[in-house]
Amino acid sequence: MILPMKKATIFAMRRDRQALLLELQRASVLMITENDGSVRDEKLAETAAEVQSSADALRFVKRYGAKPGFFEDLPTVDYDEFIRRKEESETLAQDAARIESEMASVEGEISAAKSALEQYDPWLPLEIPLNELHATQTCAVHTGYIPSAAADRLAELEELGAYVQLLAPAAGSTACLIVCHKSADGRVMEAAKPLGFIEAAPPAAETTARAAHDALNAQIESARARLSELAQQAAQTGARIREIEQLCDQLNADLQRRSVPFNETESTFYIQGWVPENRLEDLEEAIHYATDVYDLVVEDPAEDEKPPTLVKNNKLVTPFETLTDMFSRPNPLENIDPNPAMAPWYWLIFGMMMADVGYGFVMLIAIWLFIKLKKPKGEFRKLTTVLMYASIPTIFWGIMFGSYFGAEWFPPVLVTPLYSPLNVMILCLAVGGVHICFGLGISAYYKFRAGGWQDALGNQISWIFLLAGIGLLFVPALKMASYVCLGIGGLLLLAFAKFETGNPLVRIFGGIAKLYDITGFMSDILSYSRILALMMSSGVVGMVMNMLAGMVQGSVIGWICSILIYVVGHVFNLAMGLLSAYVHASRLQYIEFYGKFYEGGGYAFNPLSVQPRYTNVLTERK
Repeated sequence: MILPMKKATIFAMRRDRQALLLELQRASVLMITENDGSVRDEKLAETAAEVQSSADALRFVKRYGAKPGFFEDLPTVDYDEFIRRKEESETLAQDAARIESEMASVEGEISAAKSALEQYDPWLPLEIPLNELHATQTCAVHTGYIPSAAADRLAELEELGAYVQLLAPAAGSTACLIVCHKSADGRVMEAAKPLGFIEAAPPAAETTARAAHDALNAQIESARARLSELAQQAAQTGARIREIEQLCDQLNADLQRRSVPFNETESTFYIQGWVPENRLEDLEEAIHYATDVYDLVVEDPAEDEKPPTLVKNNKLVTPFETLTDMFSRPNPLENIDPNPAMAPWYWLIFGMMMADVGYGFVMLIAIWLFIKLKKPKGEFRKLTTVLMYASIPTIFWGIMFGSYFGAEWFPPVLVTPLYSPLNVMILCLAVGGVHICFGLGISAYYKFRAGGWQDALGNQISWIFLLAGIGLLFVPALKMASYVCLGIGGLLLLAFAKFETGNPLVRIFGGIAKLYDITGFMSDILSYSRILALMMSSGVVGMVMNMLAGMVQGSVIGWICSILIYVVGHVFNLAMGLLSAYVHASRLQYIEFYGKFYEGGGYAFNPLSVQPRYTNVLTERK
């Protein structure tokens, strides 16, 4: 059911704005909208920067803090306590940011020192300070690199009176030192060029390369010790990760309040938004807690306005809302909530696709434990609940088809899909036909309710009779009933398919032309053959895993291996089956079912509320 919406405008004093927003956030009842001339809180940018800083601090301490247990409960706090930010938590986040910054600086020092070490490596054999490698009054001094393959030809330079010292190799070449009398410098360099000599100065240092190298190593060791100290500090900060997580939630809640658009004068302000009609009293109560000086104006939506969508269903249907929202949220102007009609069909078809008793029980137990212990929230909780519900038809159809972890432990109630695929295909197509007719019936209902009875008779009811007649043709005992259905459907199609025209001939020929739509309906019904395909693929994979496990049994090691094959194989098959059934069952709803009566196009009702990620916040008043 789509809940009707009202437009609410709240006028109050400027001094009460923060108090009012706090109460509205607690009540989670008003979706505040933008207006002409709206402004935001002056501290919005500052709060956004704090949110980013706290998120960066949390990301950093997660690398060093103790990992929470998979089933560990989130801390629970009261709303009044939640909105009070603690100075200790803010200091903790600042410390984390400081530690991260200093660690980055130290790591940069280590990286720079390692790079400098590589520059000193080729010159380590030199026993004189590097800053003394320069020409004298009588001698020329050259340093550089020569290809390693030409190192044995340096005697040519020595024949010209040069002193040549090979140093250390570096990336295919060798560092070398060449000293000669200035009078021979030109001849020596001319002879060195054909050898591939490239002149290059060593890094500057007032000590020998070895001494500078050792100093850099000492610097690296000192930096690593400092890095270890900082890591210990980070671990101590990480031990209090829950405080930083709560700070992140608090800052995000603060950011939501400061992001609210409002209009103001010198002494007053007002906000406007959408509120569910059944929660008007809650809205007024929330305002009253914040201030006694206010005015609340409630109006119906204007004709050109489309309010947000909020649906309300029973406990069984509610989880299936997430499937519809993935397709398109209900449109309040269309006023169709397809979830009560879709939920049982999705439930049934999902179970047919899985169809295994063993997998059904594993789904039921595992997902139930996950929900109870992990306590997922929001849309993810709805999705996991849908999968848990789907375990029931999975067990039922597993019994019908005799599948127990891919094996036939008990005879099937109906048939075995692997041995009677044609019979199961007929069943799947019959389910598809009924599913499509159900969608056509919903469309006809809404058209009748809106006064479009001729459209409903010509384009929905007629096809329900025609499809039923085609289906009954395959049941010899019901051939007469099939002819009756085909006759009624054909007459309705001829009479009302083109009801908008007054010309009888145009109506008749238009109805005949509409018969071509049968190709679309047959294509839709054939889409339900995917139910058999997924049922068969899951069954075959399960059977193969059982065969592989049985082949290695015969010894203790063989039994151990077979157990591993059973566990790994069936877990893989269950995971792939769940994914495939989820996707294809959804597709059958979105294309074949919703395509007959549902358009959607709405947007979510998203009120100002507390949306914590790491904390359970109790918003009820004590």
